[in-house]
Amino acid sequence: MRLFCLFVCLWPSSIFAQFKGWQELTISDGLSQGMIYDLKQDHKGFIWAATKDGLNRYDGYNFTVFTHTAYNEYSLSANTCSTLLVDHNGRLWVGTLTRGLNLYDDRTQRFYHIDMSDPASPASGNNEIVSLNEDPEGNIWAGTSQNKLVKITLSDSLKTGFPTQANATGQVQFSRFLFPLFGSDARNAPSHIVFLADGQAMVSAAKGLFALNWKQPSGISQIAAFSGMASLVHPSPKTTRSDYWFGFSSDTLVGWQGAKRRVIALPPIKNYNVYLAALDDQTIAVATPDYLWLMSPAQLYAQGSLSARNAFAVMPPNVFAVSKLLIDKTGNIWVGTGGYGLRRFSPRIKQFRTYLPSSSLSYLFEDRQGQTYVRDQFDYGQLDRSGNRRFKIPFRGNDKIGRHDKALYFMQDRQGFFWASMNSAQPNVASHQLVKFSESWQRLKTYPLPAGTAFGLYGNQTREDRTGHLWIGAMNGKLLRFDPATETFTQFSYQHLLPRQAAEVETYSLYFDGTGTGWIGTQSGLIRVDHPQTTPAFSLYRNDVAQSGSLSNDFVSSTIDDPDQPQNYLWVSTKGGGLERLNKQTGQFRHFTEAQGLPNKVVYGILTDEFKRLWMSTNRGLAQFNPRTFTFRKYTKADGLQDDEFNTGSFLTTASGELLFGGVNGLTSFRPKDVVTLTSGSAPLVHVIGLKINNEALAVGDAEGMLPQSIEQTTRLDLSHTQNLVTLEFALMDYANSTKNQFRFRLSGIDQDWVEAGTNRFANYAQLPSGTYTFEVEGSANGDVWSRSVPLIIRIHPPFYRTWWAYVLYGCILVLLGWQAYKFQKQRWLLQQQVRFEQKEASRLAELDTLKTQFFTNISHEFRTPLTLILGPLTDLKRRFLTEKVVMLTEPVVTLMEQNSNRLLSLINQLLDLSKLEANQLKAEPQPGDMAVFFRTLASSFSSLAQTRQIEFSFTQPPTHFWASFDRDKIEKIVTNLLSNAFKFTPAGQQVHLRIDYPFPGENQEVVITVADTGIGIAPANLASVFERFYQVDSKASRMYEGTGIGLSLVNELVKVLGGKITVASTEGVGTTFTVCLPVVSLHEQMPGETYIESDEPVLSLQRTQTALSGTSLPAPATENVLLIIDDNADIRAYVRSVFQADYHIIEARDGQDGLEQATASLPTIIICDLMMPRLDGLGFCRLLKNQETTSHIPVIMLTAKATVEDRIEGLEVGADDYLTKPFNQAELEVRVRNLMQKQARLQQYYTGKLDVVNNVPNVPMHSAKEEAFLRKARALVMSQLADSGFGVEPFSQQMNMSQSQLVRKLKALTGQTAVEYIRTIRLDVAAERLRQGESVSEVAYQVGFESLSYFSRVFQDKFGVTASAYDSHVQPDRR
Repeated sequence: MRLFCLFVCLWPSSIFAQFKGWQELTISDGLSQGMIYDLKQDHKGFIWAATKDGLNRYDGYNFTVFTHTAYNEYSLSANTCSTLLVDHNGRLWVGTLTRGLNLYDDRTQRFYHIDMSDPASPASGNNEIVSLNEDPEGNIWAGTSQNKLVKITLSDSLKTGFPTQANATGQVQFSRFLFPLFGSDARNAPSHIVFLADGQAMVSAAKGLFALNWKQPSGISQIAAFSGMASLVHPSPKTTRSDYWFGFSSDTLVGWQGAKRRVIALPPIKNYNVYLAALDDQTIAVATPDYLWLMSPAQLYAQGSLSARNAFAVMPPNVFAVSKLLIDKTGNIWVGTGGYGLRRFSPRIKQFRTYLPSSSLSYLFEDRQGQTYVRDQFDYGQLDRSGNRRFKIPFRGNDKIGRHDKALYFMQDRQGFFWASMNSAQPNVASHQLVKFSESWQRLKTYPLPAGTAFGLYGNQTREDRTGHLWIGAMNGKLLRFDPATETFTQFSYQHLLPRQAAEVETYSLYFDGTGTGWIGTQSGLIRVDHPQTTPAFSLYRNDVAQSGSLSNDFVSSTIDDPDQPQNYLWVSTKGGGLERLNKQTGQFRHFTEAQGLPNKVVYGILTDEFKRLWMSTNRGLAQFNPRTFTFRKYTKADGLQDDEFNTGSFLTTASGELLFGGVNGLTSFRPKDVVTLTSGSAPLVHVIGLKINNEALAVGDAEGMLPQSIEQTTRLDLSHTQNLVTLEFALMDYANSTKNQFRFRLSGIDQDWVEAGTNRFANYAQLPSGTYTFEVEGSANGDVWSRSVPLIIRIHPPFYRTWWAYVLYGCILVLLGWQAYKFQKQRWLLQQQVRFEQKEASRLAELDTLKTQFFTNISHEFRTPLTLILGPLTDLKRRFLTEKVVMLTEPVVTLMEQNSNRLLSLINQLLDLSKLEANQLKAEPQPGDMAVFFRTLASSFSSLAQTRQIEFSFTQPPTHFWASFDRDKIEKIVTNLLSNAFKFTPAGQQVHLRIDYPFPGENQEVVITVADTGIGIAPANLASVFERFYQVDSKASRMYEGTGIGLSLVNELVKVLGGKITVASTEGVGTTFTVCLPVVSLHEQMPGETYIESDEPVLSLQRTQTALSGTSLPAPATENVLLIIDDNADIRAYVRSVFQADYHIIEARDGQDGLEQATASLPTIIICDLMMPRLDGLGFCRLLKNQETTSHIPVIMLTAKATVEDRIEGLEVGADDYLTKPFNQAELEVRVRNLMQKQARLQQYYTGKLDVVNNVPNVPMHSAKEEAFLRKARALVMSQLADSGFGVEPFSQQMNMSQSQLVRKLKALTGQTAVEYIRTIRLDVAAERLRQGESVSEVAYQVGFESLSYFSRVFQDKFGVTASAYDSHVQPDRR
């Protein structure tokens, strides 16, 4: 019914273009043979054609041919296919002329055969099957040759499924009916069957109509009223029973409505062929080789005759005979011919009407009466649609219009007057005129254009505005406004905006939008005219290659407002840049070209329709554009257009809404609603129809089994990893114009979005990685209505080494490897731990060794110092015993030896305590006693030390008596070490405080000992290590304070032995507080026999007083030699002083820094220095001393407890002149000092003899390079001032950068001369040299700085033994 309505709508259309819309499909297009017996469309949309040589399936692009193959039992039984049937299950039945019936399985593409031979006549073989029909119960009725009708009753399994064997004859039952033969033609067969709901069937056979019971066939009966008809058809309405029958005989068509009979005349028929068929319940088709009629039964019955005027379409040539006719699901008409292949007719072409073929049209116009005017070349004519011709416009008959005058443009105003833009060729007449005509084309008046203005030859536009003014677009940037009331022109110019060029600039478009803004299209850009009614302002839009948002091409052919947002957007067509959308606010253009679906970038004109869509003409047909979705729909000549190429300015919307476009080969007109209605039907079907793997097409059931069923039925593909080049072909089941069907597809996992393929029907995917993908494809015939997507799952299997079981194997291997790696790593980790432990242990041992080395270095220093003070006096006593009979041992010497012996004993006891602690042999030995008296006595022993160090010492304990059981020895060691540390690290003027807190009754029984000082404190980084054995905060030789590094460690261990705990709190630069908590057992009363007597004497004397050795009075030394003694130990200094005080003036310094300052100030003759000292050690002192020019000459003897060769070398390298280890022998020390003094004396004697450049003389010691440089500098300075008699010690010392005393002492030490003697000696030497050269005495005296000649003579004689006048260089030996 839907198809019939479509045909009814299109039927009255003109058929002047007789063969337009037909497509020919022959063997050159892939059809197997030109004789078409039957046509069918299956439920998937494919077209099937039964031919004389095989069965053909058409998908809109390709024919797939099925034929008989002798070696394939599932192939078609015979090549001559005579009839087709698509049953209600969608299965295809194929009848043949020689080999019976076939059932086609579209899933496997197999054919199952049913033998149609009659058992009663086995020798006759299969009858020719001419027709196939299906009754309501699903049984098949076959009309065969010899007028036989065979009912094929299918088994239940066969009614819905397919057989399991190629030959399915055994699964059916046959019922045969024989109709009388009409004449002698045995090929006559029943051609048409109508199954009625009451069980009756009407059969057209043997040129008659017969009735039988199709449910319970028993016999047939002929209906006499329909006898003699070659073919009878009967429409079968689904709702009511139709009483229409149609048949034909010879050239006459007969129709019945019930008992009424009507003869319908036919036109002369070629080859006497008439095709009559009921296409559906409301459409009867009548076809001859010349015409095709499609009508409803009522319409056909009402016709008196069928002719060209009421024909639906004119048949194309070379049809010869119509063998079959089919209307597919999209309305296309398929015609099978008798030997010339297929013909397809698209009714959609009838939506477009074309006129004036062989004309090339430009401007179009419609007047108020609805008449259409067209311009061909430079001549306008009126269109006669009914006759498809053009009449001349009446004004051409006006005498005032020359034959060669050109009508460039004309229009009609609101009052009905016509206005023509004329270019006159008459002499003495203005060439460019605006001519006014009446509605009857009477020329009323002519208005020459203002001077300097002209119409364009090709581009010319005139528009009427809302006020009745005419706006004329003239050439070269001129815009004219004509007022018909005043008959005057107003001229405006935008010429200044246009680029200079030789070609004329014409107006191709003139448009006023909804706001009144004007838009002028030229070859040089788009001109905008703001407020044109008052003072027009012009602006230009042009192409700018640097701005992507500029106009794409300067040739603007038309403009129109956006149908949805006219205030915001303007659509602009260009000739070369495509379609443009201008944003009126921003001035930016959006471009639409072929990439977005536009047929061609040359757009001639734009129109809008009632659906707010844009229509535009191009060089590749018409384009329909949706401005909301930005989608295009293309129409070409194949859709019914007059041609694909259109012309500039040739577009028009009529008052009735019809759209006109002119171009080459005439004019096309259409109503958009017709086009939209016909192209917006139900969604078409799309199928995947081809598959290539690695560029090889796959066939169903191939040897590899990749495609077990047809690709259209396949929902999943399983491919190996080597089959990863996949090509898919698809087709849309819309045959109106298959080449224009559009597609889009995507492959999930590869494509992020739909791939807009356009008309491309192939999807190629190369190198697909393993995985599962879903391919989807959609198709559309018009770009608006899209089919449902067809999914196809594609599984690319990984190679064996990437399969799940391979990964399981890999996992097992990895687990095994991981386990082995774990074991290896564990072993490696254990080894690393062991190595790390060993390294740490080695590091700890190395550190411990370093600490022990440092400890033994320190302890050796601590041992060697008292040993020196013990062995020294003993050695002296021993020496004296050899020479003296009675040796007096003085008290100071005994006291010194006793103090240092006790000091050695204390150090040894500490070492013994440490060894006991390591052997866990040291235990607490508490004894009863008065702790308060014990601590008071212990504290009093440090009073004298505090006075000596000038430190404020305080002691606090609340009770005067506290009886308890405690270990005296260990507590004494604890307190003594803590107080010794406190005094050691507290500078003079600061405080040390000892506080004892005893427990109150009922509290924890523990005594708290607090030792606090305001000394230098301990850095936070060192605080945690102070209790480590051998650890010293400052372990350098130059540390400020002596020590072994075991005191606090011993305290910590002793506290632990006593079951207590010790803590320390310190702030660097503020002070340190040690707190010891010791458990005690308090006693309530004094134990019998226990007494403790206080004493002012210390338990262990820690006082290091200046010994009485310093008090021994000796006579002052007779020499000027000065000895500087530097040692941090006062006893050592006193002892050394006692050795040398008889021969030297003694200066003492307590450390290296103090010694350097005193050496610089006093320049001693010799220095004895200790190596390990606070602030600045001996090495540092010696280095600085030797680097100072004033002190570099002073010899140094280094005393140290470090006795290794490396230590000696290090000391000698920094400038020490001699090295002596502790304990040293007094005599050895005296000898070393004496040797250095003798060396110095020899150097002095050498320089006293001659102060020239020093040569290597045997047995003469040499000064160091620094001293030689000093002497050269001094000599050079004296030589530079030789004639200056006023040059003395003061300027000499100033220029040498020394004080006078420093200069005198240094020169005395190096040369044995004072500074005055040194200067005088140089002057005398120079004088002697000059006298040898023959100069006079007086001249020489004055030259060397002597003002008194007598004084010069005297000192010269004292030095050289002769007078200056008697001095002769020959008698003077060369003194070196």
